[in-house]
Amino acid sequence: MQIKLTNYVFNVLYSEIINVFESYCRSQNLTIPKTDREKYGYDGYENSKNSIVFAMRENSVDKNINGKYLYNCYRNFNKRKEITFTNFYANIFFNYIGYKNIYDFLEKYAELNEKEKNHQLRLLENSFSQKTSSDLSIFSLIQNLYQDFSISESENLTVYAVYRWSNTRGEVKVRQVNIYNWQKAVYILFDKNRNKQMWYKGIIIDSGNFQYLLLGDKFRKFFNIILTSNHSEHKNILFGIYNGVSEDSGKPVCGEIIFRKIQKDERIEDFLFCGKIPVEIVEELRMKRIRVNNEVYFRVEDMPFYEHIQFFKTFVGKYEIYLLSESEQAVVIHTAEIRDDMSMEMLIRQERLWRGFVRLTNGTKILYAEVRYEASIFRMEMHTPLEDEKYLYGVYSGVMLDNQPSCYRVMWVKNPNLESLGVKPQVIKFSETEVIKSILAKYPTLSLFFSGKMLPNFCETSETISKLSLINDSLRN
Repeated sequence: MQIKLTNYVFNVLYSEIINVFESYCRSQNLTIPKTDREKYGYDGYENSKNSIVFAMRENSVDKNINGKYLYNCYRNFNKRKEITFTNFYANIFFNYIGYKNIYDFLEKYAELNEKEKNHQLRLLENSFSQKTSSDLSIFSLIQNLYQDFSISESENLTVYAVYRWSNTRGEVKVRQVNIYNWQKAVYILFDKNRNKQMWYKGIIIDSGNFQYLLLGDKFRKFFNIILTSNHSEHKNILFGIYNGVSEDSGKPVCGEIIFRKIQKDERIEDFLFCGKIPVEIVEELRMKRIRVNNEVYFRVEDMPFYEHIQFFKTFVGKYEIYLLSESEQAVVIHTAEIRDDMSMEMLIRQERLWRGFVRLTNGTKILYAEVRYEASIFRMEMHTPLEDEKYLYGVYSGVMLDNQPSCYRVMWVKNPNLESLGVKPQVIKFSETEVIKSILAKYPTLSLFFSGKMLPNFCETSETISKLSLINDSLRN
């Protein structure tokens, strides 16, 4: 989407960008560049610290910023040509000078000429009016949800405490929603001082089995909620999902949400500010929130996990799994296969095929694997191998089918000759196993890890992994 700017507004925006940039250079003891290429950051100066594009990348979660974009806009301004931004760059530029978007800027910039402000608003509305009829109806809805919202005294008010998970804080947040006749709704956020910070207002659409809350704010952003119960007005606890834009990062988010009706003898303040949330609600919402990366990439290779995944692919293959028993005998009891889509299968005792996934954590130091069979689960945390070896070692814990917890030291050895999953359980002398003997001979420090007795039930794997880190560091040195 393109956003048109008046020459007046662009001139103010550009001047503020230069002021912020020059203040940044002075604070960092950087020389203010003289040439356009150095100042804007293009033609070899993209990573120069004293360039506008570098400063903007430091200020933004979006790193794919072209330094020549602002330069070209400034040239068009000097030539009295029409100034247009993509929505992406408009947000980058206004964020850089301290505003959420162009609407926030027009509302809060104190020195803005009122006549020019109204001219810019009309230009924005006209640019939207040139979109398709479906786009226009959506834009009009967003605008009307907030601006045309009104409540009469005769409308029946129902107040809800609304719960959702926060990945940033690792806890459940509480908000307030006011429902009017199950036709209108207001979603309210409060700051640390218990002042109302932000409002989303809108309408409720009843589809029979679902209630759709279509809400908007003064910056023309959506916040949508879908509740899964019909006749919601008669229920005290409602479940649903939401989608919108993060209050903190400005990124698209979605997740599960719970509405809890406030009864006549209760106060909403006691739910918002007391800090006590029912454990049942916390468990239902834990980790049920997704935040989307809003960066733009031109190639798969530019994505942040590309190198991470390339390293992971070295572990693709079939493995024999050695468990160290209490008598320090190695038991080849499981076989596993890691696939290039990060899924895995593990055959336990040639009986049951467990399925799950693997991922790299803690950078690329730990390979985490998780497999399930019905209600049972096994987890493995293993150190990634040294560069010239194809093995993993770590801890293996879970609950067996008889509901007995177990935890072992474990080593995975890649076996390219393993035609299919399924190796008969064997009890062998651990230190005399040829493949393990060769590994221990080359890296004798590993024997420290395998020299103790079987790990106790409910062992703290994080403590064990920290010890593995010390062993692995000593091996590398």
